[in-house]
Amino acid sequence: MGDTNFAVSHSNDGFKIFDSFLMSVKMSLCDDLIGNGNVVFTYVNEALQSASRIDHFFATDHLKHMFANVSVIDSCVNFSDHRPIALTLK
Repeated sequence: MGDTNFAVSHSNDGFKIFDSFLMSVKMSLCDDLIGNGNVVFTYVNEALQSASRIDHFFATDHLKHMFANVSVIDSCVNFSDHRPIALTLK
């Protein structure tokens, strides 16, 4: 898992560098497992009226199929502006 603090997009230079590292260690981004294709924000600051997805997780292709459920937790007991990502294995 990681808080990349940059857009995970091939148009972003930081991600291009990071993605080449991920490929070298046979890992990939797993955002496609969150939210059934809907954008789910992992950073929300209501005072600043700001939200984005800057927290991500990565896994090897071998492990990726072992995730039964992936979700972003929006809980009133979390006082951080980051929402944790929960992974459940099969």
